[in-house]
Amino acid sequence: MAALTQLDISGTKQVLKFTWTLTTADHTGDAIPADYAEWADRTVYVVGGTWGAATLVWEGGSSASKLTLTDAQTVAISKTADFIETVVETPEYSRPRLSAVGAGATMTVTCIARKGAFKR
Repeated sequence: MAALTQLDISGTKQVLKFTWTLTTADHTGDAIPADYAEWADRTVYVVGGTWGAATLVWEGGSSASKLTLTDAQTVAISKTADFIETVVETPEYSRPRLSAVGAGATMTVTCIARKGAFKR
């Protein structure tokens, strides 16, 4: 599993940045835990990745099973090139995964998550 890193980018714990480095050899990201379900306004993106014919899906569900989540147009978030998407659903757990690992894939997946109304 690709390690999940977290950073408070607002200084108030209102906006968090989660990142994973996915590769052909390490193609499933650790899930954002249920503890972060309150950070429900989420955007996920990959910019500058080496895809190597890989397909990335943003998925979520329970600790045992996951389904591909959708963007604001209710289209499954399943990508083969750099992208930025708003995530509609906020299940108990969510993560990136290369459903087709390709050859030589390496990319940093970022999720920005906002909690409630932003306060300064």
